[in-house]
Amino acid sequence: MRAIVATVTVVFGFAMYAGARAEDPDVLAPYRFNPAPKEMTPLDRQRAEAYRQQVQKQLKDLELDEARGLLRPADRRDLLDTRTEANRMNRVTSPPSAGPVPMIIPPQPGTLPSLTPGPGGLPSLR
Repeated sequence: MRAIVATVTVVFGFAMYAGARAEDPDVLAPYRFNPAPKEMTPLDRQRAEAYRQQVQKQLKDLELDEARGLLRPADRRDLLDTRTEANRMNRVTSPPSAGPVPMIIPPQPGTLPSLTPGPGGLPSLR
């Protein structure tokens, strides 16, 4: 009798888990903003932000399930894909950069002072 009750409990638990996962459809649609436009209109920016928020919510839910130990191998792949898409959408919706990063040009050899041992063994600038 205990074996039957245990089996029914396990089956019921899996059914509840599968039902809960079925209610949360996968929101990933990497094709929506791929490639990201260089100049986004206010409407594009609003759509991208709404999509980013959906992806962030899905990521949070999957990470919570992972912390609880509820993810199957296929769910772990979804978690990886969701993390990747969340990072991409964070880049798409981030404010544009101020401009190119200045390049640092190293000095020519021989233009820097050399350190040579001076009196007392301490280096001195020459």
